[in-house]
Amino acid sequence: MHPRRNLQQGDVVIISNDKLPRNMWQITCVEEAYGDPDGYMRKVKLAVRDASLDDKGRRVKHISYLERPVQKLVLLVPSNDAKDLNRGVPTPP
Repeated sequence: MHPRRNLQQGDVVIISNDKLPRNMWQITCVEEAYGDPDGYMRKVKLAVRDASLDDKGRRVKHISYLERPVQKLVLLVPSNDAKDLNRGVPTPP
């Protein structure tokens, strides 16, 4: 056990789920991070999107939000790297 980088808003993470195989875990984005008085993030709010789209490529379902402990998350792309990846790409409606 050693300190790691705190999760931040905009980080891309995978939600680990013991009941699913690894290739079925959801990829999502951190919306908010909740810290403790000791300065470490213990819980985050995640924006979970559904992959279903209509004929015009728009989302069929609304975005849902979950709160999860950081121990159940795997950091894929830090927020500063995610911004670089999305530069010049329009955001979906």
